[in-house]
Amino acid sequence: MVAFMHTGTRLTAGYRYTTLTDATLVDVLGTAPSHGNFVWVPGSNGPELERHFAENGILIRSYPDAGARISVTDLDEAYRVAEVWRRR
Repeated sequence: MVAFMHTGTRLTAGYRYTTLTDATLVDVLGTAPSHGNFVWVPGSNGPELERHFAENGILIRSYPDAGARISVTDLDEAYRVAEVWRRR
């Protein structure tokens, strides 16, 4: 549930994309729902996540000993974040 997008005839909170399991980005990341354009990934591994995403061409903001904030502005970015997340 990264941001608002139009799916069919109504607005829903979250990017929905088709994979084998048709999940939202929040489902893939295992994070709490978000009604903004970002998801918060809690934990002490923020800097490691930041390095992993940077190595894959995605900039995120990490907070040592707190977590990471991953902003997503469109559906293509949601796909890319999910793809990089699965490779960590």
